[in-house]
Amino acid sequence: MPVIITPAHINNALETIRDNPDGYRSARPLPTTAKRHDQRLLADGRNAIATVLFAHVPNVRWHNLTAAIRRGHQGDATDFAAINRAGAVALGYTFSN
Repeated sequence: MPVIITPAHINNALETIRDNPDGYRSARPLPTTAKRHDQRLLADGRNAIATVLFAHVPNVRWHNLTAAIRRGHQGDATDFAAINRAGAVALGYTFSN
């Protein structure tokens, strides 16, 4: 049976991140240029959400994460940028734009 990650899974992951953002932030310093800074925030948001999903949703790994999210959301129209941005906001980051 294929793994499915629903919006509820994402919302629960965001709540978990908000409860302890320091536990999910990258230890690397943020880049200084605006574009790289924002790209890094999105990557950190994605990684934080993935970390929580790996811990709480059975059988989710990097190789099936994207497909599982698409199955539980809007297929190819799934807005991964919005999901990643929500993860970054849950970490307490602010975007330059």
